[in-house]
Amino acid sequence: HDPRTGGDKPAGELLEAEADRFPLFLDERLSGAQAQRLVACASDGGFLDGQTAEVSVEMVALNADAHVFSTFTFTFTWTTTGKILWDYSIFSVPVYLYEDASQFPLELVNMALLGVNVVLELLDVVDSVRRFALVRYVTSPANLLDWTHFALMAAGWTAWSRHAAATAALRIDEGYRILSSPADQTRARLFRTDPGEEVKFLRFARALAELEEGLSTYTTIVSLCVILFVLRMLKALDFQPRMRGVGPAAPHRPLPHHLRGLRQRGPAPLREAVRGLLHRLPLLPDPPLRPPLPRPHPALDPAPPLPAPSPPSPP
Repeated sequence: HDPRTGGDKPAGELLEAEADRFPLFLDERLSGAQAQRLVACASDGGFLDGQTAEVSVEMVALNADAHVFSTFTFTFTWTTTGKILWDYSIFSVPVYLYEDASQFPLELVNMALLGVNVVLELLDVVDSVRRFALVRYVTSPANLLDWTHFALMAAGWTAWSRHAAATAALRIDEGYRILSSPADQTRARLFRTDPGEEVKFLRFARALAELEEGLSTYTTIVSLCVILFVLRMLKALDFQPRMRGVGPAAPHRPLPHHLRGLRQRGPAPLREAVRGLLHRLPLLPDPPLRPPLPRPHPALDPAPPLPAPSPPSPP
């Protein structure tokens, strides 16, 4: 309804997303007493009745020092059992994305490193084709992990570029005088609005909501990229045992007998630590497992047995 003409609003002042809503506005010009009068008017006028199923309270705030817009939404839902459920959401959107001069050069470096990584992976693809091992390359989980990471990184950069373009296209007016007159200057129709100012504010709120959705999508993609990056790093750690032989190798020395059981039964980290320590320390010869018996005196040695008599020779 257009209060200026008494008929419907023009097509340019209608928003399809707001067609099924019945909003009441409190603009920034109201004082505390005026806001209380409007709330009392809504309460006494039956704004909430037995047919009310849901009420949403939305507020847009600006932090002028940090250049950040915030949207607060509180939703109250009446259930058929008599309970009133409530929920809230808070989103923040920065207005200036590149206040720090070093942010954009770091993004360029990141994109360059990503390009180098993709080129190296493409060289692996070419090499697998030359060796007729393309099926093995495609079915390898490690390679699938790499290409999934690349795809998510590309999706993240696309989402960020769209969000940056939408932020640059955001236009903010000096004020949104939605109410036709302040609450203390009228006795009836306290919530009468100016259709032009109302549609400007609704479009601005809709633009903020789209920015919040884009930023939320970008944050989700970045979180997945970080997880995949960690998995790729863990995959690269499988090649660390090959690097253990780089450098001068310590000569192998046998372990003392009292540490051989530790080498066989001890935990692997402790076993390796003890082995590395013993390889760098001078080792004493192993003590004999059994002390030698004392050699008896030669006089006490038993006499050797007599040789057997030879048979007599024939005559």
